[in-house]
Amino acid sequence: MGKSSKEKFDLVEQLLQEGKPYRVIQEKLLEKFGSGMSNTTLKRLLNEQNKIHQLEEKNMQLEHELALFKKMYFELLNATRKSLAAKNKPKSENPLNQNSPASGKGNEKFCTLCGASYPPNAKYCPICGQTLY
Repeated sequence: MGKSSKEKFDLVEQLLQEGKPYRVIQEKLLEKFGSGMSNTTLKRLLNEQNKIHQLEEKNMQLEHELALFKKMYFELLNATRKSLAAKNKPKSENPLNQNSPASGKGNEKFCTLCGASYPPNAKYCPICGQTLY
């Protein structure tokens, strides 16, 4: 593809992103390059842009869902660990509940990025620096 063809495609993509109709795009191409572009090619470019836009939206949605699943996973992991620790605790151990506020262990949360535990009032993960919600 020559330089003028690349410039044409760049101009067409820019105009399509702005939502310009085919007629206006053809006029701009004729004005700038002296020739237009087939409507089939314009439709193909528009379809490609629409597909890219849809994939970007889906990617954002999946990133959000992944963060939620990680959060739920680490919360479930924490609950499972606590449950197993309570079942495996020897009878002669101190009767103080390990999940009580006095022990300081019951309020732990886990980073959705690296899985590190952090106190409930933390704003950033102490290991990876991820912003905590």
